[in-house]
Amino acid sequence: MSRRAPIATLTILLASWLGGTAQAGSTIQPGMMISTAVSECTANFVFDGIGPAYGRVFIGTAAHCTTDVGEVVFEGYERVGALTVPPMPARIGTVVGRGDPDSVIEDWALIEVDANRRNDVSPQLKGHPSLPRGTELRNPRDLSRGDLVQFSGYAQGLETQPTREQRVGVFNTWENTASVELVGPITFGDSGGPIVHIPTGRPLSLHSRFGALYTIAISVLVDKATAANLPIAVRTLDSPPVPAPPAAPAPAASPSAPSSGQPEQPAAAPVKQAEKKPATKKKAKKKSAKKKRTKKRRR
Repeated sequence: MSRRAPIATLTILLASWLGGTAQAGSTIQPGMMISTAVSECTANFVFDGIGPAYGRVFIGTAAHCTTDVGEVVFEGYERVGALTVPPMPARIGTVVGRGDPDSVIEDWALIEVDANRRNDVSPQLKGHPSLPRGTELRNPRDLSRGDLVQFSGYAQGLETQPTREQRVGVFNTWENTASVELVGPITFGDSGGPIVHIPTGRPLSLHSRFGALYTIAISVLVDKATAANLPIAVRTLDSPPVPAPPAAPAPAASPSAPSSGQPEQPAAAPVKQAEKKPATKKKAKKKSAKKKRTKKRRR
């Protein structure tokens, strides 16, 4: 569930019209507020590109928080007090992958973090610096009904940080390895936000437009993005470094004789020997008659 007519989007317009300057970027992390052309939502987990996407960095949210692939996403902007010329919200990156915003299990989106913001990225869950840990949960048998889950997002009406970042929910069921059903205090602004399984500290799911009743397993986002030629892995506090892809093998050199330092001379053409033609019958008779005459003279 997202907040429509976002304050941050109006801030962008006001800043451009009135000459506002860009604000310094804050930490890009799970649980942060983001702003798009359609809503204010929450970012979920950090992802590293693997294989052909090695070196790229991403952060997730919900599809219904975005308009389309290619949309630019900004940090959310919160302001309390007198209205003044606001600073321009800092840019995060661009939407590069997006599911179906109207689907229970396809409401995911992937934002590629701009190259100049990669050093601002942290996998720490906002308000919980010791989370998340390990890899994303994929098997419902790793959870038990009643397990506690941790929320961190920009819920409307729960703007104060202690309330916003300390909300806890309860795991109920996990259907079809995709839709994770929870019970907890979720409201507008939490869309796209991260959910962590407290007993293991592992990433579990993200908030869809259907609230806590149907959240989407993070494993679904990983698999769907990978199927869309964006292979990724969740980055957590203790996840191993992403291995670099193997270097392409160098082309094999053609074998050649060792060089003597002298320019190569073209090979001489083989000399063709003249063929001996067999003697004809006439020549043979003349030769025989000559021998007989020679014998007669000797006598």
